Amino acid sequence: MKCALLWLFPRDWRDRYSDEITEFLEHSRHPLSDTSDMAWCAGLMRLEQMTAKETLMHILRVFSIVLIALGIVGVGRAVSELAHGWAEIPLHWWSSAAIAPLLLGAALAAVFWWPRVRRD
Repeated sequence: MKCALLWLFPRDWRDRYSDEITEFLEHSRHPLSDTSDMAWCAGLMRLEQMTAKETLMHILRVFSIVLIALGIVGVGRAVSELAHGWAEIPLHWWSSAAIAPLLLGAALAAVFWWPRVRRD
């Protein structure tokens, strides 16, 4: 468990402080609380690292493409099951829900791809 917790931390931090953290957790009076605190700190450090390296932006760009692809598949399935095609989508909740990933993906793509296009 402690080794898995250490892998949550960034590599440079883990190389420097792994011995201290292992010793701290082994001699802890409150192991559950201390382990959860360390996991929380590791998550915050990873989040800070991701935003610093624009990794988060990359993840969100990929996520927008995945949502658009899922939306296209969902709309394709919904339209194929409707008698009158696109015109019936607003009348059925399940076909309207198929559009949600497409719209969300398009919105994310507009937000997270547009600044990159303008910079280039």
